[in-house]
Amino acid sequence: MPPARSTSEVVRSIPSIVGATICEKGNGKKSQLNNLSKHIQALSSTPKKTTRDQEIIDATSSLLQTYLDLNSQSQSAEVEKMVELARQIDQLTRLLDGYLDQHQISIDWIMANSILSFDPQLQELITELLDHQKDTRTLSSLLNNGDRDKDLIAKQQDNVLDTGEIRRLVEVARDPSTTPSTLSSLAALSNPQVSAAVAMNEESNLEDLIEIAKSQNQTVELALLSRDKLQFELISLLGSSPNSLVRARLSKRLDLPPEIAANLALDHDEKVREAIAVNPNLPAGAKLRLASDTSRSVRFAIIRDRNASKDVIEAAYNCDPNDERMALMITESPEASPWLLAELASSTDYAVRLRVANHHSTPLVALRELAKDGDSSIRTAVSVHPNLDLSMLEELSKDGEAMVRRGVVLNPKTPDGLLLDLSDDPIDCVKRSIWDRKEISQELKASLLLKGDLNPKNLNP
Repeated sequence: MPPARSTSEVVRSIPSIVGATICEKGNGKKSQLNNLSKHIQALSSTPKKTTRDQEIIDATSSLLQTYLDLNSQSQSAEVEKMVELARQIDQLTRLLDGYLDQHQISIDWIMANSILSFDPQLQELITELLDHQKDTRTLSSLLNNGDRDKDLIAKQQDNVLDTGEIRRLVEVARDPSTTPSTLSSLAALSNPQVSAAVAMNEESNLEDLIEIAKSQNQTVELALLSRDKLQFELISLLGSSPNSLVRARLSKRLDLPPEIAANLALDHDEKVREAIAVNPNLPAGAKLRLASDTSRSVRFAIIRDRNASKDVIEAAYNCDPNDERMALMITESPEASPWLLAELASSTDYAVRLRVANHHSTPLVALRELAKDGDSSIRTAVSVHPNLDLSMLEELSKDGEAMVRRGVVLNPKTPDGLLLDLSDDPIDCVKRSIWDRKEISQELKASLLLKGDLNPKNLNP
């Protein structure tokens, strides 16, 4: 027997397990049924069950037993068992109602995909046998045809639908085979759950989508945002939504027109401005304005864009030159300007100085300052920089740290004469590095080989 699990965990899993078991065909069915039996047994031993939990366990166990009995019945008895199975599924549906909203369980899926759906004649027979029963509301609403859906729509217009019937309308609205005219009728109901389902259906008419968007219901608006494509009219309506979450989600869409993106950059909610800051469709003027935003998180968002212009980066820096985190982000940008990098070279933050030393746009004046840094790792980063001149290379070749001198050896701009001097370095790793250069002139190679001790075969490993 598998180990006991928490009641809520197992109860939440009942619909998918029952549905999968009932729908199973072929040799795998016996295994599925046995697994379900063990699952129910484990659930029975779960401590701290509520009365409803126990009712669900009992209903599931009875349903399973009924289904197991089907294989050993005569044809007439089998029909009776099928009817009983339908009743028990409906009973389980009702018992699980309390979990539906909390855990978003779809009982409709179990019913629509159960064994009842395999044989149309059996569906008609069961529907006829159960028609007079008072407790078959959920079952009949799922087994009947489109006329039932029209009745539900009419009831919704009179505001007399119950929760199960609303769920049925939601399923109809989500169905890709539902006709546009039916979707229009559903959209006209002004029910948020139904409208949200209509919003996600790709067959819905633009006119209907515009009408439900005007409701400014957050659930409906978020459903609209889940569509792959949004027409300009819908984007405009969503851009003026009173719900900040909707505007923030809209700001992340790549199909956002520049004019609407610019309006969202003026939004009073900083989460919306933060979201729009990284949108590639945001006009340059709006980006520059956000770079000076009063919100630090918005300025960070605009700088995180690796395509941010020099003007945008400088505007963000000028808002707070002492912000070390902003300085770090600026040094990561390939568009950081030389003068700004020179400013940051004197930062008290080690990480900022190191990134400046590694930045391809760092000017010579900043590299001169960093070449005197007390941390050897920063001087090493400077020693391989392509913007160094000969005087700095000569200065760094005399550095007390071997790794700095090795960096000079590896620098493509180091001339042959200085490399020949460094071939006499007392540290082997410096001398060896000459042979690690991507390019060595024939003259230098000949001079090094004449020394004998620099021939790679003679060097100590």
